[in-house]
Order: sequence, then structure tokens, then C-alpha cells
Amino acid sequence: MRLSFEWLCDYANFSSIPFEKILEKISLSICEVDKVENYSSDKILIIDNKSITHRPDLWSHFGFARELACQLDIPIFYDPFLAKVTFLKNEKLKVISTAHAHSYYACFIQNVSIQESNFKIKTRLEKCGIRSISNVVDVSNYVMLEMGQPTHFFDADTLESLEISVEKGYTTSFSCLDEVVRNLNEDIVVIVNNKTPIAIAGIMGGKETEVSYKTKNLVLESAVFKREDIRKGSRYLEIRTEASIRYEKGLERTTVLPIIHRTIQLLKENGCSEILVFEPVGFIHESNRIVNILTTWEFIFKKLGKIFPKQDILSILKRLGFEVLEKEENLEILVPKYRHNYDVTIPEDIVEEIGRSIGYANIQPVPLKMDVLPNTLQESRNLERKIKGLLAFELGFREVYNYSFASEKEIDFEKQKHKALKILNPMPEESTYLRTSTYPSILHSLRKNEDRFEIISIFEFGRAYFRNEEGGLGFEKKFFTILYYKNYKNESLFDLENLFLEFRDKCLSLLKRVNLREYTIQKKTIHYFHDHSSLEIFFKDKKIMELGILHPKIQKEYEFKKKVFLARIEFENLLEAYHSQKQVFYFQAPSVFPSAYIDISLILEKYAFTETYVDLVQKKQIPEIQAAYVNSIYSGVGIPENKKSVTYRFELTNFESSFTQKQIHEITEQLLLVAKENGFAIR
Repeated sequence: MRLSFEWLCDYANFSSIPFEKILEKISLSICEVDKVENYSSDKILIIDNKSITHRPDLWSHFGFARELACQLDIPIFYDPFLAKVTFLKNEKLKVISTAHAHSYYACFIQNVSIQESNFKIKTRLEKCGIRSISNVVDVSNYVMLEMGQPTHFFDADTLESLEISVEKGYTTSFSCLDEVVRNLNEDIVVIVNNKTPIAIAGIMGGKETEVSYKTKNLVLESAVFKREDIRKGSRYLEIRTEASIRYEKGLERTTVLPIIHRTIQLLKENGCSEILVFEPVGFIHESNRIVNILTTWEFIFKKLGKIFPKQDILSILKRLGFEVLEKEENLEILVPKYRHNYDVTIPEDIVEEIGRSIGYANIQPVPLKMDVLPNTLQESRNLERKIKGLLAFELGFREVYNYSFASEKEIDFEKQKHKALKILNPMPEESTYLRTSTYPSILHSLRKNEDRFEIISIFEFGRAYFRNEEGGLGFEKKFFTILYYKNYKNESLFDLENLFLEFRDKCLSLLKRVNLREYTIQKKTIHYFHDHSSLEIFFKDKKIMELGILHPKIQKEYEFKKKVFLARIEFENLLEAYHSQKQVFYFQAPSVFPSAYIDISLILEKYAFTETYVDLVQKKQIPEIQAAYVNSIYSGVGIPENKKSVTYRFELTNFESSFTQKQIHEITEQLLLVAKENGFAIR
């Protein structure tokens, strides 16, 4: 925003104060001035709009002057909101009251003379970056820069009738002042004349009713529209005008009539001295709305961190336009109308007004006095950190973060589209829903990095969201999702099975590290995993984990070159199991005698479940067997087609003596007997 210092001096005697002091006061108590430009005898203050986006009352020369005069404690000697003109009785114009505007007034003007603006108005607009068009249009822009509220002029002779209303629900195309035809939707607020839109409310007027050098009669519009409607319409139409920017902030609805008085006054000074102006007609909703804030001296001093003289604080509030009723230690503060829309609404806002006016540099920082207590340990956070640490520092995985949004296709990854929660105000199409599965997110992470690394080991701790079928709010679930991908040269069955076993053992080692040892593994057909490579791990009938190889169809959809290994831990179930097992101890003193190993090779069907034989051996409860796992898988020369050779390794431990050949032979015979009794072919 650009502010003319010469213009600011119209309202208070700022020229009597050193300019450097004024700049210092602005930066300390109002906002930061980005730059000052010299413009002949004037200075232009350039302010970043973001620094005053919460202060619509500062988006004008008078509003800024009013605030600056308060901070400098000097009087305002001219207030454009107090301008008065005399009107003729209205017998022509009619405005229909609707709920689509906070306030709307219009007046009919005759005998205008369209010409160039006078030097003062023209140059001031140019200093502020607005091109001079004609005396009528320039007055509208001048009032907006002076008082902060946009106005609009219609050529009255182009209207079908002198009846105006504010409406929604028009889906026609509309030719705007910038000569672009735009398509309206039913949520956009428009100004309507005889069922025909003549302006997009608060954003831009129409080409058909614009003021030209042939214009003789005008309709002046002064209105305050709902900021939500203007924001929505501006975003849909992709237009941001000086008017829409101000309306988006939330303007004060009772200023519409003072704005008309000031506009007519300027119009007469700017080449239209002979105009006839008829009495404004329109409506204001909730014109008596007030905001009272109740607080106490104790609250103010506690928030400021220092006790100041009460009279100084009362003086500051009075200068800022607040009315204060003091009852012993209690304060009832009436907020001025130009500050009570979304700006000053709670006691903390009052403290902020006092603090910035006193100057935060005058409040000495002091250390907080509070009890130093140990944080309450959260078991869920501890387990989360533990799993992340194991994955990252011991198993070689890297953590990734993804958004919780998903497209319509992604929410059906696990056939749970009916449980999805749709976002009310989505941005791109791929962020229409909250995700119901964490798999698509981590697959996207792989897709972005597939060509950059030969091995990709990643995990994500995230949430999925679901609709509550019984009504009310939805619910969320937490998951650890783990992915392993190796861009190896040859994709043989041997490679796949060994990689799968390696991946499975890494995932199962997590359970062992959190003291879950009595889990069961079940082969399960899961539609998004390969038919012969998906497992579910249970602990006391609660599903803890699932893992498998991504289904070839989905692999093709994502255009992955090689197989993708996936696992997912259901965190709530893991937490429950972890809590039940954290007091269970499995310590056993290590044996002082050397261990022994037995390898048994069996011929299995190509897609047979390798864990079956290990489960059968464990049921025999042979005391010397401490661990059993698949050591290798082979298919090729010497192995029948559609078969595979699986070598199991059994680790033996004896706590009483070293193993003899006879003991090892006896255990080997037991292992072979288990294989024969259950129909396994021994290689």
C-alpha cells in the first residue's frame, strides 16, 4: 500500500513533527514501513499489505492518520466521515433489502459533467499508483484511498429501471469493466437491475453500465458486503481488485452513509458543481451492533508483565477511540465501530493495544516463575520413538513424511471408499479426501525416488482417517508403513524369495525388540499384495502387522520396474500388546558351551509357505533348538519345475555340556522325521 505524507497532513499537523520521528513511531507501534519514496515536495510511504492485513481501518489515508495521531498524541482537525451535504427528496430510486450485504445504500445524481479531474485529486491518485480516468471515476477511487471503503458509479441511463437489489444464484456470463467476459456461479454476489446483473458485488463493475464521457446521470453505490462472499467470488473468478482486497478484511457496515456524503462533496469540488443529488435509499443490518469487553486491571498488568499508572493506560485507550467504564478493579471497554469487526474482540486484544502504544521496549523481560516438574511420560510416544529408532539406526530405513490427503482413486486402495471423509474446501483434485490408507502415500515417495537409488528403504509413521458409520465425527488410526525396494538386475524367483525373507526378518525383529515373542504368522490373501506372498502377524488374536509383495497390477499402475515389499504395523494394537508385555522378562544366562547348527533341505512347491515346516518343528518343543529360520532358497538345475529347494538352519544350544556327534545325530533324525510325517520331500 502507498500512502502520501502530504495527504496524511490533511487530517492532523504531522508536518510539525520531524519526519524521522514519525517513521520511528510508525515502525514501533503501527507497522513496518518498507520504503520511502520522494515525489516532488511529497514523500510516499510504501507499506507491506501483510503487516496490516488484520487492520482494515488502516487501509486508507484517514484511518492511518487517525492511528498515527493517536500514537503521537496530537489532535485530528479534519474527519471526512463528518462531511455533510443536502439531498433532494428521492422519488425515483428503489433499493430492495436482502441478506446478501451487511449494508447497501444508493443515491441518484443528475446533471453530471464528465471531464478531467482537478490537479489535487489527479496527482494524489497517481502517487498512490492509480491511473486517472475521469472526474467521476477518480472521485470513487479517491474516497476508497481516503476512507477505506470502495464505492461504485453506474451510468443511470443504461439501467432498465431505477430498482436495485443484491442477489445470488446467477450463472450467466458477465462482461466486466476490464472487457473480459466471466462466467458467474450461484455463490457469487451480484448487483441486479431488473433481473440483470450490472456488477459483481465488491469486485468489479459491468461494461454495460460503466461511466463514459456521454454520461449525464449517475447512481452512486455505497455498500459493505460479507467478507466471506467477496473472498469466495474473488477466488473463483481469479480477480483481486483494490475494492475486493478491502472488502475481504471485513469493513464496518455503518460507514455507507458518511461515505456517500463525502463522495458527493468531492464530486462537487471535482467539476460537477451543478449536480442534483437525491436522498440515498437502502438498508443497514445490525446498525446498533456493539462490542463490549470485560477485563480487570490485574489481568492487564499480568499480561503486560509490568504495572503502569492506570491513568496512562486510560489515556491510551481514550486516544485509540475506546470508551472505558471503570468499576473499582473491573473495566468495561466499548470498542470503536471501526475496530470491532474481527479485530478487537477479546481482553488480550486490549492488552496488545496498550502494549504497542506504551512501547514493548519499555517492558523489561523477566524470567517466568513456575514449578519445574518432570514431563509425564507417554507410553505411545516412547514406543513411537523406539520403533523409529530401530528402523532408522539399526535396520537402515529412512523416515519420510507425506500429506494426509488423497485422490478419489487412492481412497479406494483398500476398498474403503465408503469410509472416506471428503474435504469441504479442497484445492487440487488429488487432495479431495483424507486418506484411508497409508500405502499410496509411501508408494508416491518411492515413485519420486525410484530412478535415483538402487536400494530404497523407507518408512512413514502416519494416520489414516475414516468416517464413523454410526454418525458424528470420524476417527483416525496410526500406522507404521514400511517399504523396501531393490533395483536388482535379474528378477528371479530365488532373488525374490530371499529378498522377501530378508524383509520379513527385519520386520519381525521389530516385534522381538519391543518384547513381543509369542506372535503367530498366518498366510493371508490380501488383494493389494501378491497372491502367494502376503502374511499377517497376530499377538493374542490382535493383528499387529501385515506384509507382502505389492500386487503386479498395482505395480504396473505405478510403473515400478521391480517388485515392491511392503509392511504395515497397526500402532494401537502394537501399543496394547507392548503394554501387556513390558513387565514380562525373557532373560536367560548365555551358555558357556559352543552352539551347533543343523541344516535341513526340503523340496517344496514353488509357491508353498516356507514357515510351515518351522512351525511344525517348534510344536515338537525340542529343548536344544534355540532358533530356526530359512537360510536359503534355490530353484534351477537339479530341481523339478514348479519346485524349490528350501534350506532351514536350526541353531542348537546346550547349557550343560558340549554337543556330541550322537546328540546332533538324534536331533537331526527328529527333524527329518517331522518332515517325513508331514509329507515333505527331503533333498
